[in-house]
Amino acid sequence: SFCTLLDRAPVHFLDRRRMAASIDATAASLASHLASLNARKFTLDSSIAEEEVRLKDLEARKVARMREYNELMKQAAESEAALARAEAQADRERAHLDLTLDRERAARTDE
Repeated sequence: SFCTLLDRAPVHFLDRRRMAASIDATAASLASHLASLNARKFTLDSSIAEEEVRLKDLEARKVARMREYNELMKQAAESEAALARAEAQADRERAHLDLTLDRERAARTDE
């Protein structure tokens, strides 16, 4: 320890007391600084924990939005397929109507 080292040192008694006081003051200053650093660390740890909770919440909302997006894309694809089928059916019906009208016109022309 410091006291043991001071006791062995060939230094005048008053100088030893001043050195011990200086060492004690330095130790107190370092202890205070360490306490300050620990307080800052606690604050930062708390802040990091809060940010991690926010990040998890954002990730959960992102996953929910992606599911919603995928569902909408699936519905859009189904709607496009239904529209294509309806358009194809309408084209077939128009072609059938055109054929029927052409036959009726041809029959009238023959008369």
